[in-house]
Amino acid sequence: MKRIFFLLILSPCYGTLFGVKKMPKKLLDVLSPAHSSHQLISELTSRRLQQEETNVSCSLCGSYDLIGSNIWFDDYNCSTVDQLVQAATTTEECSLLKPAINNCCDTPPQYQCQEQIRSSIIDGLDFTVSPIRSISEPYNITVEFEYQAVEEMNVQLGYSNVLSTIYLTWKDDRLKWDIDDDKCTYFIPVRASYDAELTEIWVPDLDLLNRIDGLSNFRDEQALVGNDGTVYWLRSGTLRAFCQFTGLAKIPYDTIGCQFIFGPGEANRFLNFNYEIDPTKENGISFGNFEPTYNEYVIDATKSYGDKDDVSGYLYFN
Repeated sequence: MKRIFFLLILSPCYGTLFGVKKMPKKLLDVLSPAHSSHQLISELTSRRLQQEETNVSCSLCGSYDLIGSNIWFDDYNCSTVDQLVQAATTTEECSLLKPAINNCCDTPPQYQCQEQIRSSIIDGLDFTVSPIRSISEPYNITVEFEYQAVEEMNVQLGYSNVLSTIYLTWKDDRLKWDIDDDKCTYFIPVRASYDAELTEIWVPDLDLLNRIDGLSNFRDEQALVGNDGTVYWLRSGTLRAFCQFTGLAKIPYDTIGCQFIFGPGEANRFLNFNYEIDPTKENGISFGNFEPTYNEYVIDATKSYGDKDDVSGYLYFN
């Protein structure tokens, strides 16, 4: 079994890549009320115990009934959460706890809540316009790459097929909403695609530049939008890239290297998109749990890492 590592280069001018863990768990972890900081919970608990007065009127359930016996996360039941919400002193603190509405309040069916949100923020949105406020301000897009498996490595023809998952996160202020009696959920699913006929929101046009088959060949998947305007988009598929292989001199006893280069399309090349490696990932890259029965090549995790050149702004995945 031969070993392989991949060198992937991305730049703010030429784009980015990088993917994620299984969508259901990862996205629900990020979007869940438990994502609120424990430090905030501790501060609010202290205020409640000291019976401090607040200048913000913050209600968890609004006109809906509280289901006090439900558990929000950890050991916090909804009665306690309701008291903590009332101890909030800023609208920011209030908004961080409002997502508990889905666990703690007797709200209408989720489809009614989502329909209200869609009619207010999705209908009429011009998804051909990017969310950039100013070309002088960097627009941040977080990228995570999760390697799954090497499907094929053809040294003679100079290409490699890699099964991978790409996870993109960005913020679109046009998609924000306040959680209230009508818009009574903290996330909605939306159609996301490079195809203008299929997408409901703007998406980064990231793709593999040295591609035979790139991200545009991946199957379209829905994105999740949080009430703060953050968009989470996961896609999985096979990347096929032209390679300038390294490490061929000692074959079959050396490790082969292949370079993948990612970037945006020509139209967005000069906009100030700032692609960043997901800072939560050790070495800037992650590895999935997919284990083929037999594969001639396996990735060398000890030589695979991501980094950013502070001078050029390039992101390196070795």
